[in-house]
Amino acid sequence: MPSPATLTVDLNALAANFHTLEAVGGAPVNPVVKADSYGLGAVACATRLMAEGARTFFVARTAEGEVLRGALGPDPVLYVLDGCVRGTAQRLIAADLRPVLNTLACSDDPAEPMNRRQRDAFAAATQRYPGVTRSFANSGGVFLGRDYAFDALRPGICLYGGGPEGRPDSRIRAVATLEAEVLQVRAVPAGETVGYSRGFHAKAPTRIATCAAGYADGLLRAYSPHGQVFIAGALRPIVGRVSMDVCAVDIGDLEVSVGDRIELYGGHRMLDDAATAAGTISYELLTSVTARVPRLYIG
Repeated sequence: MPSPATLTVDLNALAANFHTLEAVGGAPVNPVVKADSYGLGAVACATRLMAEGARTFFVARTAEGEVLRGALGPDPVLYVLDGCVRGTAQRLIAADLRPVLNTLACSDDPAEPMNRRQRDAFAAATQRYPGVTRSFANSGGVFLGRDYAFDALRPGICLYGGGPEGRPDSRIRAVATLEAEVLQVRAVPAGETVGYSRGFHAKAPTRIATCAAGYADGLLRAYSPHGQVFIAGALRPIVGRVSMDVCAVDIGDLEVSVGDRIELYGGHRMLDDAATAAGTISYELLTSVTARVPRLYIG
């Protein structure tokens, strides 16, 4: 029996995104697998990406690098984006982790002149270090042009199905699918209310599906009242307040039964669209999925 809520990770889609970014950017892809691969599972994702040709990875924290080193063995190069934080020097040496710090601050806006200024400053600064591999382009930077690539690309969110800095790109495939089970279907007459603090008032008779996803699973309360889910072939609104363990979906006259599943984001409800509806970014949606939601790997 499937869990009430599940996060399915399509490793074939992850691999496809890896090769797409490589082709667009024109340089080797060094995946960012920090924050447990944005919540999708760093060991599983990095293992598949190694099979696709990745040999260098970026994490944020020393502990993340130690876990990957133990899982992947001595061969891949692992960079730590937080640098050498006090007290970590010996751990970095022991696990052969390399501290670096670099970011492209405004890649979410291709027209921002800061992008070019940063790129030129980086090019000038790195001339002092001949032979050192230069990595500058994050996910958004990959799509700014090949002169941002330097020696290696450093994408994160685009690997996992998010558009470059919130700009959906049709070449990027959905990797993560967050689903939840329908626990109950009830008819709600006009004038009745649903949820804590009577957050939804039915203006006309409708039907409500109570579904097994709440903020304890990573479904942000900000989904109320603008979030939508894909169910029975259609997008339908989340109504009332998202609670800790469940949410309510107005299914109208759709044919929905207990045990059916809703898609909060995935192939039918794109990650960036779901993030926009919640007033946030795709990074937060993925990293908010909690440990009680099983990760299921396919591909």
